[in-house]
Amino acid sequence: MIKQNNLKVSFGRALEELTKKDIRRQCELAGADYEVIRAGKTLISLLLMDRAYQIFYPEGEVTCRDNSQNVGLMEKAILLRYLNNAKEVNGEDKPVGFSELPSGSFYNTAFSQSVVKPFVNFFGKEPQKLKWTAKRLGGIEVPFGDVGMRISFLPKVHISFIIWEGDDEFPPQGKILFNSHIVSYLSTEGVVIASAMLFNKLKSILYEENKDV
Repeated sequence: MIKQNNLKVSFGRALEELTKKDIRRQCELAGADYEVIRAGKTLISLLLMDRAYQIFYPEGEVTCRDNSQNVGLMEKAILLRYLNNAKEVNGEDKPVGFSELPSGSFYNTAFSQSVVKPFVNFFGKEPQKLKWTAKRLGGIEVPFGDVGMRISFLPKVHISFIIWEGDDEFPPQGKILFNSHIVSYLSTEGVVIASAMLFNKLKSILYEENKDV
Protein backbone atom coordinates (compact mmCIF):
# COMPACT_ATOMS: atom_id res chain seq x y z
CA MET A 1 0.00 0.00 0.00
CA ILE A 2 1.30 3.43 -0.91
CA LYS A 3 1.83 5.65 2.11
CA GLN A 4 -0.35 8.72 2.51
CA ASN A 5 2.70 10.98 2.78
CA ASN A 6 3.97 9.69 -0.57
CA LEU A 7 0.59 10.44 -2.15
CA LYS A 8 0.65 13.98 -0.75
CA VAL A 9 4.13 14.52 -2.18
CA SER A 10 3.09 13.10 -5.56
CA PHE A 11 0.00 15.32 -5.67
CA GLY A 12 1.97 18.41 -4.66
CA ARG A 13 4.70 17.85 -7.23
CA ALA A 14 2.20 17.23 -10.01
CA LEU A 15 0.33 20.43 -9.16
CA GLU A 16 3.57 22.44 -9.04
CA GLU A 17 4.73 21.05 -12.39
CA LEU A 18 1.31 21.67 -13.93
CA THR A 19 1.46 25.39 -13.09
CA LYS A 20 4.49 25.67 -15.37
CA LYS A 21 2.61 24.27 -18.38
CA ASP A 22 -0.13 25.46 -20.71
CA ILE A 23 -3.10 24.16 -18.75
CA ARG A 24 -5.50 24.42 -21.69
CA ARG A 25 -3.15 22.31 -23.81
CA GLN A 26 -2.73 19.72 -21.04
CA CYS A 27 -6.50 19.40 -20.79
CA GLU A 28 -6.76 18.88 -24.55
CA LEU A 29 -4.09 16.18 -24.45
CA ALA A 30 -5.76 14.45 -21.49
CA GLY A 31 -9.31 14.60 -22.84
CA ALA A 32 -10.45 16.82 -19.96
CA ASP A 33 -13.00 19.65 -20.13
CA TYR A 34 -11.62 23.12 -19.46
CA GLU A 35 -13.60 26.17 -18.33
CA VAL A 36 -12.38 29.58 -17.20
CA ILE A 37 -14.62 30.55 -14.28
CA ARG A 38 -12.94 33.90 -13.52
CA ALA A 39 -9.63 35.64 -14.09
CA GLY A 40 -6.82 33.23 -13.28
CA LYS A 41 -9.21 30.48 -12.15
CA THR A 42 -10.01 27.39 -14.16
CA LEU A 43 -12.40 24.48 -13.63
CA ILE A 44 -11.23 21.18 -15.07
CA SER A 45 -13.67 18.27 -15.41
CA LEU A 46 -12.28 14.77 -15.75
CA LEU A 47 -13.85 11.30 -15.70
CA LEU A 48 -12.13 8.65 -13.57
CA MET A 49 -13.85 5.28 -14.00
CA ASP A 50 -17.53 6.02 -13.33
CA ARG A 51 -17.04 9.28 -11.40
CA ALA A 52 -16.86 12.83 -12.73
CA TYR A 53 -14.30 14.92 -10.86
CA GLN A 54 -13.76 18.66 -10.81
CA ILE A 55 -10.32 20.17 -10.31
CA PHE A 56 -10.11 23.82 -9.35
CA TYR A 57 -6.90 25.16 -10.84
CA PRO A 58 -4.41 26.46 -9.79
CA GLU A 59 -5.50 25.79 -6.16
CA GLY A 60 -5.64 22.05 -6.73
CA GLU A 61 -8.91 21.45 -4.90
CA VAL A 62 -10.55 18.25 -6.17
CA THR A 63 -14.22 17.38 -5.72
CA CYS A 64 -16.55 14.67 -6.99
CA ARG A 65 -19.31 16.23 -9.07
CA ASP A 66 -22.14 14.15 -7.61
CA ASN A 67 -20.91 14.78 -4.04
CA SER A 68 -21.49 11.13 -3.22
CA GLN A 69 -18.07 10.55 -1.76
CA ASN A 70 -15.02 12.25 -0.35
CA VAL A 71 -12.12 12.33 -2.77
CA GLY A 72 -9.21 10.29 -1.45
CA LEU A 73 -5.56 11.14 -1.88
CA MET A 74 -5.13 8.23 -4.30
CA GLU A 75 -7.74 9.67 -6.66
CA LYS A 76 -6.35 13.19 -6.31
CA ALA A 77 -2.80 12.05 -7.04
CA ILE A 78 -3.70 9.93 -10.08
CA LEU A 79 -5.84 12.71 -11.58
CA LEU A 80 -3.10 15.34 -11.21
CA ARG A 81 -0.37 13.01 -12.42
CA TYR A 82 -2.45 12.11 -15.47
CA LEU A 83 -3.06 15.76 -16.35
CA ASN A 84 0.57 16.70 -15.80
CA ASN A 85 2.02 13.75 -17.72
CA ALA A 86 -0.25 14.03 -20.80
CA LYS A 87 1.79 14.23 -24.01
CA GLU A 88 1.21 14.20 -27.75
CA VAL A 89 0.83 10.64 -29.08
CA ASN A 90 1.75 9.15 -32.43
CA GLY A 91 1.21 5.83 -34.12
CA GLU A 92 -1.28 3.04 -33.56
CA ASP A 93 -2.74 2.55 -30.09
CA LYS A 94 -2.57 -1.22 -29.61
CA PRO A 95 -2.83 -3.64 -26.66
CA VAL A 96 0.40 -4.29 -24.76
CA GLY A 97 1.35 -6.32 -21.73
CA PHE A 98 2.84 -4.94 -18.52
CA SER A 99 6.33 -6.21 -19.40
CA GLU A 100 6.29 -4.01 -22.53
CA LEU A 101 5.97 -0.82 -20.47
CA PRO A 102 9.09 1.12 -19.38
CA SER A 103 10.81 -1.00 -16.68
CA GLY A 104 7.79 -3.31 -16.87
CA SER A 105 9.87 -6.47 -17.25
CA PHE A 106 11.71 -5.60 -14.02
CA TYR A 107 8.48 -5.11 -12.03
CA ASN A 108 6.40 -7.75 -13.84
CA THR A 109 6.70 -10.38 -11.11
CA ALA A 110 5.58 -7.94 -8.42
CA PHE A 111 2.70 -6.74 -10.63
CA SER A 112 1.60 -10.31 -11.27
CA GLN A 113 1.60 -11.14 -7.56
CA SER A 114 -0.09 -7.94 -6.37
CA VAL A 115 -2.71 -7.44 -9.11
CA VAL A 116 -2.97 -10.22 -11.70
CA LYS A 117 -3.05 -13.15 -9.27
CA PRO A 118 -5.75 -11.60 -7.02
CA PHE A 119 -7.76 -10.74 -10.15
CA VAL A 120 -7.62 -14.35 -11.40
CA ASN A 121 -8.43 -15.74 -7.95
CA PHE A 122 -11.47 -13.48 -7.72
CA PHE A 123 -12.97 -13.81 -11.21
CA GLY A 124 -11.35 -16.96 -12.61
CA LYS A 125 -14.03 -19.42 -11.56
CA GLU A 126 -16.92 -17.13 -12.53
CA PRO A 127 -15.73 -15.06 -15.52
CA GLN A 128 -19.29 -14.00 -16.40
CA LYS A 129 -19.15 -11.84 -13.28
CA LEU A 130 -16.20 -10.01 -14.82
CA LYS A 131 -18.28 -9.30 -17.93
CA TRP A 132 -21.24 -8.08 -15.87
CA THR A 133 -19.24 -5.78 -13.59
CA ALA A 134 -17.09 -4.40 -16.42
CA LYS A 135 -20.20 -3.47 -18.39
CA ARG A 136 -21.39 -1.50 -15.38
CA LEU A 137 -18.32 0.69 -15.95
CA GLY A 138 -18.93 1.00 -19.67
CA GLY A 139 -16.56 -1.84 -20.51
CA ILE A 140 -16.59 -3.44 -23.94
CA GLU A 141 -15.72 -6.99 -24.94
CA VAL A 142 -12.34 -7.64 -26.56
CA PRO A 143 -11.32 -10.76 -28.52
CA PHE A 144 -8.91 -12.17 -25.95
CA GLY A 145 -9.36 -15.15 -23.64
CA ASP A 146 -12.73 -16.70 -22.84
CA VAL A 147 -13.86 -13.41 -21.32
CA GLY A 148 -12.04 -10.17 -22.10
CA MET A 149 -13.27 -6.71 -21.13
CA ARG A 150 -11.69 -3.34 -21.87
CA ILE A 151 -12.53 -0.49 -19.49
CA SER A 152 -11.68 3.20 -19.64
CA PHE A 153 -9.93 4.13 -16.42
CA LEU A 154 -9.30 7.70 -17.61
CA PRO A 155 -10.20 9.21 -21.00
CA LYS A 156 -6.91 8.15 -22.60
CA VAL A 157 -6.12 5.15 -20.37
CA HIS A 158 -7.74 1.80 -21.19
CA ILE A 159 -7.20 -1.42 -19.25
CA SER A 160 -8.28 -4.88 -20.40
CA PHE A 161 -8.98 -7.70 -17.94
CA ILE A 162 -8.85 -11.15 -19.53
CA ILE A 163 -9.75 -14.60 -18.21
CA TRP A 164 -9.18 -18.06 -19.66
CA GLU A 165 -11.51 -20.52 -17.95
CA GLY A 166 -9.93 -23.51 -16.29
CA ASP A 167 -10.97 -27.16 -16.47
CA ASP A 168 -10.34 -30.38 -14.59
CA GLU A 169 -6.66 -30.29 -15.52
CA PHE A 170 -5.75 -26.61 -15.56
CA PRO A 171 -6.69 -23.71 -13.27
CA PRO A 172 -8.05 -20.45 -14.70
CA GLN A 173 -5.50 -18.07 -16.18
CA GLY A 174 -5.64 -14.31 -16.54
CA LYS A 175 -3.88 -11.35 -18.06
CA ILE A 176 -4.13 -7.57 -17.89
CA LEU A 177 -3.40 -5.53 -21.02
CA PHE A 178 -3.08 -1.79 -21.63
CA ASN A 179 -3.38 0.55 -24.59
CA SER A 180 0.15 1.28 -25.76
CA HIS A 181 -0.42 5.05 -25.55
CA ILE A 182 -0.79 4.70 -21.78
CA VAL A 183 2.92 5.54 -21.43
CA SER A 184 2.10 9.10 -22.57
CA TYR A 185 -0.21 9.59 -19.57
CA LEU A 186 0.95 7.45 -16.63
CA SER A 187 4.26 6.20 -15.30
CA THR A 188 4.68 2.45 -14.90
CA GLU A 189 4.02 2.90 -11.18
CA GLY A 190 0.89 4.83 -12.09
CA VAL A 191 -0.22 1.92 -14.29
CA VAL A 192 0.11 -0.44 -11.32
CA ILE A 193 -1.98 1.91 -9.18
CA ALA A 194 -4.59 2.31 -11.92
CA SER A 195 -4.86 -1.46 -12.41
CA ALA A 196 -5.32 -2.05 -8.68
CA MET A 197 -7.87 0.75 -8.39
CA LEU A 198 -9.90 -0.61 -11.29
CA PHE A 199 -9.79 -4.19 -10.01
CA ASN A 200 -10.95 -3.00 -6.58
CA LYS A 201 -13.75 -1.03 -8.25
CA LEU A 202 -14.92 -4.15 -10.09
CA LYS A 203 -14.98 -6.07 -6.82
CA SER A 204 -16.85 -3.33 -5.00
CA ILE A 205 -19.56 -3.24 -7.68
CA LEU A 206 -20.10 -6.96 -7.24
CA TYR A 207 -20.23 -6.70 -3.46
CA GLU A 208 -22.52 -3.65 -3.48
CA GLU A 209 -24.97 -5.27 -5.87
CA ASN A 210 -24.61 -8.69 -4.24
CA LYS A 211 -25.02 -9.91 -7.76
CA ASP A 212 -25.17 -13.57 -8.71
CA VAL A 213 -24.78 -13.69 -12.48
